Amino acid sequence: LLATRMLAVPLARRPLAVLRDHERVLTLLRESGLDDAGVAAAFRAFTSWLLGYVAVELRPMVDNPEESDPAFRLGLHHMPARELPVLRETAPALAERGGVAALTEGLDALIDRFTTAQE
Repeated sequence: LLATRMLAVPLARRPLAVLRDHERVLTLLRESGLDDAGVAAAFRAFTSWLLGYVAVELRPMVDNPEESDPAFRLGLHHMPARELPVLRETAPALAERGGVAALTEGLDALIDRFTTAQE
C-alpha cells in the first residue's frame, strides 16, 4: 500500500495518519540537530530504506515450501550454476527474513551517517 498508492498521491493529499508519521520522523530528525536540508536528505534516505527493506522482506523466496532440501525449496536447481555461483551460494541466507533486528540495524547505520556528518 505504501509503495503503490501512497507515493502516487501528492504529499498534502495523503491520509492524516501518514502525514502524522511524517511529522514525527521529521521532528525527530530536526531534534537531532539537522538543518532543513539535512532533515530532508535524512527523511528521503529513511523513507527509501524503509520502503526498500519492506519490499525485500515481503518478496517470495521459496519455490517449493514442502521441499525439505533447501536447494530445491529455494529453486536453486533452476539457476545456472556457472553463471550465478555467488547468488546460488548466498540464496539460503537471502531467503531468511531479517526482521525487526535487521531493520533497526540498517536504520541505525543510516541515521548515524547523517548525525556524524553534522559533528
